[in-house]
Order: sequence, then C-alpha cells, then structure tokens
Amino acid sequence: MNKAANAILALSRAFYGRRLDQRQYNDLIACKSMNEVASYLKTRTAYASAFTAVGTADFSAKTLENVIDESRFGNFISLCRYELAIGSDFYKYFIVKTEVEQILKCTLHMIGGNSESYLMQMNAFIDKHLSIDLYALGRADSLEQIAKSLEHTAYESLYKRCLSDPERSYLTFELAFNTYFENFKDQLVEHCFKGEEKKKMREMICRNFDVSFIEKQFRIIRYYKSNNEVTKLSMPASVSLTLLSEKQLRQLYACTSENELITVLKNSPYKDCFDSGADKNIERQMTENFYQYCKKQIRFSSYPSVVMFSYLFLSEVERNNLVRIIEGIKYKIPPEQIGDSLLGVGD
Repeated sequence: MNKAANAILALSRAFYGRRLDQRQYNDLIACKSMNEVASYLKTRTAYASAFTAVGTADFSAKTLENVIDESRFGNFISLCRYELAIGSDFYKYFIVKTEVEQILKCTLHMIGGNSESYLMQMNAFIDKHLSIDLYALGRADSLEQIAKSLEHTAYESLYKRCLSDPERSYLTFELAFNTYFENFKDQLVEHCFKGEEKKKMREMICRNFDVSFIEKQFRIIRYYKSNNEVTKLSMPASVSLTLLSEKQLRQLYACTSENELITVLKNSPYKDCFDSGADKNIERQMTENFYQYCKKQIRFSSYPSVVMFSYLFLSEVERNNLVRIIEGIKYKIPPEQIGDSLLGVGD
C-alpha cells in the first residue's frame, strides 16, 4: 500500500477515534443554553479548532450547527488531499452529494414560500469547495432564478427539465436529482475501483442507498397512503446500486402498510435488521444496522475508500446527534427524551 493510501486509512481512523464518548454526550445533554454547548465543544472536544474563526460569543442553534458542519467538512477536505494523491476521484461522491442536497434544500424552501431562510442557513465554508454558487442559490427569488444560478454546471439542463414539467412539484425535483446521483455513483464506482475493492465498495454504496430507499418507502406508507402520485414519483427509472432484487423492489413499492413492508424486508438481505420486540420504527432499525456495518468496516477493512466512507457516515451520525441535542435544548425537551433519540452513544 502506498503512503497516501495508508494515510487515508490512518487519518480516517484517527478522526473516528476522536468521536464523542458517553460522558461528553451526557455533559452536552445537561447544558442549559447554546452558549454552554458552544463552550463545552470549544474547550473539551475535538470540535475546538472549528471555533477559532467564529467571531461571536453569543451562539444561536444555527451558528452552532454551522460550526459542527465546518469541522466535519474540514476533516473531509483533509482526506480528499490523500484521495487525490493516490489518483482516486471517489471524493467527488461527497462533493456531488452535498451539491444535490443544497439544490434540493433551496428548491424546497422556494416551493414552500420561505426562500429567505435558505440564505440565512447557508454555510459559507462549504460554499468554497463546491462547483455551484450557494450565494447565487440563496439570492434566487423563484425556481427560474435557481435554474439561472446553475448555468454552466452539471445540473443546469436537469433543473430546466424539471421546470418544464407542467405538473411539477418538489417530488419532481427530488426524483430527478436523486436519480442523477444514483447514476453518478454507479459510474464513479466503476471508474475508481477494481477487483475486490470494487466489490466491497459497491456493497457499501448499495447498503447506503437501501437505507435511504427503505426509509422513503416507510414515510410514503405512513404519511401518503392514499396518494398514488407520490408513490409513482418515488419509483426511480432504474436502480442498480441495491442489494434488493427486482422482485423485492416491486413488492416494496406495492406495500400499503408498515407490516407489509417489514414482511418483505424479512425475506431480504436485511432480514436481521428487525427486532420484533424492539420499540423502534423501520427508519431507526435500518440506520442502526448500517451504523453497525460501518463500525465494523472502519476497524477491519483494508481498503482506504471503504474506511473513508465508513468514517464519513459515522461522523454524519455524530453530527445528527449534536443537532438533536442543540434542538432539544433550544425547545426545552427533557434530557431523557433527547438521549433516547441519539444513535451510537457509548460505542
């Protein structure tokens, strides 16, 4: 293994080793204000360096979330340098993922009539590393202006096609951009890897897709049972990066209840995900299963990209835990309830 590849393994595991422990989570949950959370993160955790450029002593929930995102994205940029050194383009997976998420988030705000809030929530640090202009996105006051901000990018024609749909809704954009991302991932795995590493990387990408896909089907069944249009729009034109068979995919699309969904999944590669005695929904159990899978891979895999992907998912889990704590404190949620919503605490 060359030095750069070895560095990706070592650095990913080092970043993971600096994750929050049980005591730190307990201390954060016990904080009474955003400033207390900021002080704790700044003085007693690995997030300290992200606070150096913050020019405020009075923190809002959104400012704290941006600092956490900057820390996580900064670690990703460090890993990207070594990805480039070994000649791998796989880092583009995370760049395109972030770009698609930002385009869809801005579109959702616009369709919801709350376009100003996107610019207020935008992270300026992340903007520096993307091919799209987040400030131009944030200044848009119509869907047409969003399309204009994407001119000369890979997303321009796709967004304009969505705009031209006479029956467009947010789901029109979500389906189109998620399908674009699925195809991009497929091509990237084919281009970047070969042999056993390609097999392992493909399995990880498939599992990651399946978690999101099954969670989406769960939400459609729970909240849109009688809406055939929503169910139809949830079906991508093709799915290649999945461990589910075509038959299982068709069965999942046809489910009309949570029990039917679980029945199909219990005859799938995810049959061991579900504990009938557990008081957890499908979304939680699927995420926990992939979390455990990534924990195993980051410790035992010898493939740099597998380890890097595992770290970035695990760091996203920690990021989401911190957001839940911050929002819980903001809205005065009981500490016990905040703790119950977290994933992987004490591992």
